[in-house]
Amino acid sequence: MVVCDSVDALCEAMVGGKEEDVIAWELPFGDAGATRIAEVLQENRSVKKLVLYSCNIEKAGATALAHALRGNSELRSFDYTSNPIGVEGSREIAAVWNKTRTSGSGHHVSSGGKWHDHEPTIFHATAGEVRQKSLQKAENTMAGKTQVLLGV
Repeated sequence: MVVCDSVDALCEAMVGGKEEDVIAWELPFGDAGATRIAEVLQENRSVKKLVLYSCNIEKAGATALAHALRGNSELRSFDYTSNPIGVEGSREIAAVWNKTRTSGSGHHVSSGGKWHDHEPTIFHATAGEVRQKSLQKAENTMAGKTQVLLGV
């Protein structure tokens, strides 16, 4: 698992092909960053879990990510909670996700703490890399749906 502190670091982790869990937490990279991530995600086959929590992604970024999901069926868990993508952006991602993933296959997508399937999911975070306030917010948002593992 790698927790990234910039879009460059996130893209580099994905291009390397070794990381399965890639996390960006409260990085305000917006639609431009989401578009860069989407370009890399489209070609990446190693990342199984991508968390883009509170990264200021709006509709254009959601559209780019949805397009990337069409070409990447290896991603099993995608959390884009706390991004202002709006209802339309969320529907776009959910539609592609549901079309390209089999129900009950252990694939999960989350927006605002609402999981599009109801299987339990593990949310990884490392102590010290996620501020306590943000961790508490994530626990409250996803209560009952996730298990938080510290020090993974």
